[in-house]
Amino acid sequence: MKLINISIIIQGTKQMKKYLLLSTLILFMSGCATLHSNKYSQITLDNVQKKCQSDESWQLNLLGLTAHVIVLEECLGVKKLLVIAIDADEKSKEARQHSLKLIELRYIEFTNNRDGKNQTLRWSIKKIKGQSGNGWHNHFYELTSKKLECSGPTCKRN
Repeated sequence: MKLINISIIIQGTKQMKKYLLLSTLILFMSGCATLHSNKYSQITLDNVQKKCQSDESWQLNLLGLTAHVIVLEECLGVKKLLVIAIDADEKSKEARQHSLKLIELRYIEFTNNRDGKNQTLRWSIKKIKGQSGNGWHNHFYELTSKKLECSGPTCKRN
């Protein structure tokens, strides 16, 4: 009889350890997600329009697709913020997604080649978040650069 009671206690202890481990893991994961989302939670189109000044701005029309590309310095805690807004009234979601990717790639190519052969920075973007409303899909990115190490005509990343 005592043998059965001990095995029940051991099984309960193993289950309790699994429960505690799982609970700790869930708590840790939710904490990380909360910290990450809070870092960019203030980045909304309304806040950008009210609190930031654009440094560069383009309006694009690509085969009937209307888009705006805006670059802002020191905006809402982001050193260099890129906003790409695409008209939400376009008929094909797939066409919008491909157009967005094309604009992203073209912007980076443009930025990396802006100064011609004298370019010593390599730019990249990291998507922060997306937001839809008022007939637009707005995409927010952090622009970052890495200095290139150049010797003669050849440059490579640090």
